[in-house]
Amino acid sequence: MVNHYRLGLPEPASKKFWSVMFREMLGTMIHVLIGGAALSKHSTDHILTSSLAWGGSYIVMLYSFGSHGYLNPAIACSLFLTKRIPLVRALSYTVAQLLGSLWAVTMLGYIVSPTWYTQYGPGAVLVTNVMVTKVWQVCMWEGIGTLILSLIITLCKDEELVGNDVQCLAVGACITTLHMVLLPITMCGLNPARAVAPHLIALQFPSYHWVYWVGPILGAVLGRLGGIVVKGILEEEEEKQVQFVEMKPLMKN
Repeated sequence: MVNHYRLGLPEPASKKFWSVMFREMLGTMIHVLIGGAALSKHSTDHILTSSLAWGGSYIVMLYSFGSHGYLNPAIACSLFLTKRIPLVRALSYTVAQLLGSLWAVTMLGYIVSPTWYTQYGPGAVLVTNVMVTKVWQVCMWEGIGTLILSLIITLCKDEELVGNDVQCLAVGACITTLHMVLLPITMCGLNPARAVAPHLIALQFPSYHWVYWVGPILGAVLGRLGGIVVKGILEEEEEKQVQFVEMKPLMKN
């Protein structure tokens, strides 16, 4: 009998599969809702407060809900391209994350302001900040930011990250730091689900919207590959040290 869950194939009879997808959707919703509400209330004049809201909510969601998709389609895509998860699992994570982000943005529109996205969402800064009026600059910054995030997740041993408080803190601190740097530049997307949801609701897609997909996905894949290389080097060094320690008593004799 084929184990559909293990292969990442959706099996309607599997409560475990749908439980994972629901947690992915709910975690993304709460993360985007908290971060988006903090950003709209304090605006980019209070970078630290907004950054802490995004990073803190990510830590809590990652630790509490046990997200294996990391609430981010770009990270899920990098896991698939490096053969960490199968295609259908990656697509399932992406759909759940998009639904969660749509849920959050809809709530922000009703609770905070109907113009929340056009004022505070990724892309709004292109109109107001001369530093990033060129699309390739936004794509580059988004790619670099997601590369760093993906690298940290990989080095934290992603298979052991869920439920590990120290490693969750490391990833959350990375999210906070990246928001502190990128909020004034690109409004810090780093997450295609977070960037596309408001446009889906408004049915308006600006010509530069692709940068919030291409940049993070390319950055996540490169970060993942870089992390795998670094992990291989570190593991090789650890093996050499272990062998040296084991050989020490023999050398004394």
